Amino acid sequence: MLRQTNSGLRDTYLFCGISDKQVFIRVAFLGEKMEQTLLIVVADLLRRRQRRRRQLAKRMLQIAASLEDAHWRFLLRHDQLLIREPRNAFSGWWEDCFPYLREDVFMSHFRVDRGLFDSISSRFEGSLHSDLGGAPRRKPVCVPKMVAAVLWRLANGCCVRLVALQFGIGDSTVTEWTELFCRWIVDNNVGDIRMSAPNSAAAQSSFNVFALRSSRTPGIRMGFPKVRGALDCSHIELSRAPPHYAGPALAYMNRKSRFTIQLQAVCDARMILMNTFAGYPGSCHDQRVLTNSALWANSAAIFEDGSYLLADAGYACQSWLVAAFRKNNMTPAQQRFNRAHASCRNVIERTFGVLKGRWRILLGLNVMDMTLACYLIQACCQLHNLCIRSGVQHYTEVEANPEEEDGDGETDVHDDEEGRNLRNDLLHQMCS
Repeated sequence: MLRQTNSGLRDTYLFCGISDKQVFIRVAFLGEKMEQTLLIVVADLLRRRQRRRRQLAKRMLQIAASLEDAHWRFLLRHDQLLIREPRNAFSGWWEDCFPYLREDVFMSHFRVDRGLFDSISSRFEGSLHSDLGGAPRRKPVCVPKMVAAVLWRLANGCCVRLVALQFGIGDSTVTEWTELFCRWIVDNNVGDIRMSAPNSAAAQSSFNVFALRSSRTPGIRMGFPKVRGALDCSHIELSRAPPHYAGPALAYMNRKSRFTIQLQAVCDARMILMNTFAGYPGSCHDQRVLTNSALWANSAAIFEDGSYLLADAGYACQSWLVAAFRKNNMTPAQQRFNRAHASCRNVIERTFGVLKGRWRILLGLNVMDMTLACYLIQACCQLHNLCIRSGVQHYTEVEANPEEEDGDGETDVHDDEEGRNLRNDLLHQMCS
């Protein structure tokens, strides 16, 4: 059946139906000769049905390109299949502007200096073909361009489409490069995220810095001894609800009615991350995230020297974890203890602020694959360590969310007896 309508744009609509299957073709400025040619191609398409559908679509595009009218375009839709004319990517910025960026502009775009950028690119290029292998590509990949595109996305929080336009690549290429780079940097622990040995220089430096900071609190006789670092969780917000296969969407909704993923981290006095764990939904309590992490399982071996971590009142005291006193009927000594405790523990809040301020994609993850989201979060943590150790300057910190400062559901956790005794001993030594 053929029906022709007249509209303001002089569009012609063709409806061809066979066995409840309908093909809709919209043609702008259609001529009589082209109308007859399209009817033949559409009949061929409907007859072959599932076979060679894309080849026939390319044939129709070739016919359209042969017309004198350069503005002629059409869309072919069969069921849910939509085929468009391939677009021409713009890649002039990479060739013409990137090599000549000033150092301050380069750092504002990629959050790393050129020396660190070249180091990451060379290491990634060396392991790209050997470790990640995969199917052979049609043409070689420019590794610096790949690293720059991923860093641009992580640093600026841009959507895939804007990154693709900036670097003259396809949307799917941006997603593929992001997953490839993030998996490499996490699997190879490029940022060296690990708990420092008790006798190492880094651990001794943290002991001294934390003791000095807490000793400056009024009413404190001495600082915290043997503090390895600070522990806390941060909510990484999702730009939209997670897909159904990731679990119930309400599980990812925190108490502020936002869809988030929990990031648990431990940092030292220099804001270097020593342990990270990401992936639990935002509705999970901080204590539950901790008890299901590798840090909890390996705590006996990690803290066998008697050192410990500091955490807020949302955690339960353990033999290796000293939490703050809960804000109910505290004595003056406990209040002074909490002030000294907060002066040391706030380093983890500042670390989260620097992390999200540098890699702004963490302010709103636009990723539907939760596995890729976890890799992306961990990759940002790895890059954070690289920047700190390389001396790259900090960027404006993101203010800590009030829901993350004092923990969720403080009254629902129960202190371990050994951990409660450790906190009481510290209270007696510091505040008596």
